[in-house]
Amino acid sequence: MENEELYSIINNSKIEMEKYLLVLKKKFSHIRAGKAHTSMIEEIKVEYYGSIIPLKKIANISILDAITLIVQPWEITTLSNINKAIINANIGLMPSNNGELLHIRLPFLSEEGRKELVKKVKSETEKSKIDIRNVRKNANKYLKKVKGISKDILKNIEDEIQELTNVYIKNIENISKLKEKEILTV
Repeated sequence: MENEELYSIINNSKIEMEKYLLVLKKKFSHIRAGKAHTSMIEEIKVEYYGSIIPLKKIANISILDAITLIVQPWEITTLSNINKAIINANIGLMPSNNGELLHIRLPFLSEEGRKELVKKVKSETEKSKIDIRNVRKNANKYLKKVKGISKDILKNIEDEIQELTNVYIKNIENISKLKEKEILTV
């Protein structure tokens, strides 16, 4: 096996780990931390002329203040469908419809609510760590099936993949700590 192919195994592992890190960041962006941000609702699916599409593709979403979002549909006829979709998303938001746009005031997060969100963050963090470790496991399994690779080279590549795993696990932990701090900050 040539060095280029070995590098490919390491590079593919890094690409997979990066994907899982990005997935975690996206999940965290949807977890409310007491402050309004558009990512909380932009992916909510809305019925639009027989299709189901993300809210961000049919409306302007903006932040009025720290706890209020504004949704202004590009077509006023979609307002009721948007309102219904936000309620049905079951994320604890209740829009106020004035006939032209929606005001969404975030409810106050209690201490108990914050603790529940931290539990969710920890759960997602653990899932991501498992995903990263599975990438390592699969790469190592693939390496062991390769013919004509010396034990020293195999050990070196396994070590590189382990170092990569450690870096991504550390990144996940850092992102998690920041999100927990954000949630617990009143």
